[in-house]
Amino acid sequence: MKKRILVVAGEVSGDLHAAGLIQELQKMTSDLEFFGIGGDKMKSCGVKSLFHINQLSVLGFWEVLKHLNFFRRVKNQLLAEVEASSCHLAILVDYPGFNLRLAADLKKRSIPIVYYISPQIWAWGEKRIEKIKKYVGKMIVFFPFEEELYRRHSVKVEFVGHPSLELAIPTLSRKQFCDLIGVNESEKLIGLFPGSRIQEVKQHLPVMAQAAGIIRSQLGNFQFLVGLAPGIDKDFVKSLLPSNSPIGISEGHNYEIMKYSEILLVKSGTSTVEAALSGTPFVVMYKTSPISYFIARRVVKISNLAMANILVGKKIVPEFIQNLATPEKIATESVSILKDQARYLKIKEELQGMRGRLGTGNAYRKAAQAVAELI
Repeated sequence: MKKRILVVAGEVSGDLHAAGLIQELQKMTSDLEFFGIGGDKMKSCGVKSLFHINQLSVLGFWEVLKHLNFFRRVKNQLLAEVEASSCHLAILVDYPGFNLRLAADLKKRSIPIVYYISPQIWAWGEKRIEKIKKYVGKMIVFFPFEEELYRRHSVKVEFVGHPSLELAIPTLSRKQFCDLIGVNESEKLIGLFPGSRIQEVKQHLPVMAQAAGIIRSQLGNFQFLVGLAPGIDKDFVKSLLPSNSPIGISEGHNYEIMKYSEILLVKSGTSTVEAALSGTPFVVMYKTSPISYFIARRVVKISNLAMANILVGKKIVPEFIQNLATPEKIATESVSILKDQARYLKIKEELQGMRGRLGTGNAYRKAAQAVAELI
C-alpha cells in the first residue's frame, strides 16, 4: 500500500519548488501517493489537487480577511481528506497565513510535518518561530541565515540551498532569443517583471509601463519586454497596457529576458532572487492596498525587501515601496544606473558575489533526502 503524503503550496513559486521536490522523491521510491493543493507543475507530477493555487491567489491582510470563509472551507476539506484515508506525512510549502493554521490541526491528528521553504519570519518578527517549534518536525530552508535563525531557537532545520541556482539559466543564446522575439541582436532590452498573481500585475504593470515610457524618452529606443509568469493570461496583460504600447510580452523565456537586458524592473518577491542570479542590475518596486500596507508597516521588522539586499545586509539594488513606487522615481533611478558605468559595474559585481550565499546546487535532491528521513 502506497504512503499518502499531503503537500500544500499556495502560489506559483511554491508549486514549482514543490514539484521539484516531489520529482526527486519519486526517483527514490515509487511507493508514494501525493495529494493536497498545488498548481500545474504539481499536477504534472501526479499530485491529486483538491484546489488549484489560482483559487488561493489572495494578497494582503485586508484581502485575506475578505476571503476567510473560503479559506476555512479549503482547510476543512483538506482535513476531511486527511481523515478519510491514512496520511503518512505533510509537506507544507511556504504560504504561512494558511499553512501555520493547518499545521496546528495536523499536529492534533498526529501527522508529522515538514515545512519546506521558510515563512519570512525574519521579516515579520520571530513570534511565529514558537508556532513552528510547536508544530513542525523539520524545516527545510533555502537561505543560510534562516538555518542560523532556527538553530538558535532549537528548531530542527536543514539548509539545502536555493533551486534557482540551477533553474535561473537561459536555454537560448542572445541571438536565438532576439530572433525569437523579432528584434535585432544589437537592440538594448529592458525587462519588466510585475509579479506572478493577477493582483500583483494589476498593481505593478501600469507603473512599470509608465516608467518605461519615461526611460525611453530620456535614453532612446530601448525594447521593453514583460516577462509573463506562469498562469498569467497574455491578453489580461495586454489589457493593462496602452493600446499603442511598444512594450512586448514574452512567455516562457523569463531567464533570457533577465540575462540579456540592460536593466530590470522587478516586483519584490521570488523574481528578485532570479534577477540577482542573472547578474543584471535591477530596480525593485512593491505596492499593495493602503490598508494592507498600513498593517505591514507596523509588523515588518526589516529595512530591505529584496533578497539580494537582505543576503548581503546592505542596499545593492534600489527599492521603491508603496507611495515611493512612482513611475518618475523608478525611471529616474533606472536612468541613473544606466548612465553611471561605475555604479552599474559595481552592482553587477556585488550581485555576482551574492551567488555563494545560495548553496552549492542540487537543492531539490537534498530536500528530498531530508524528507525521506521522515517517511
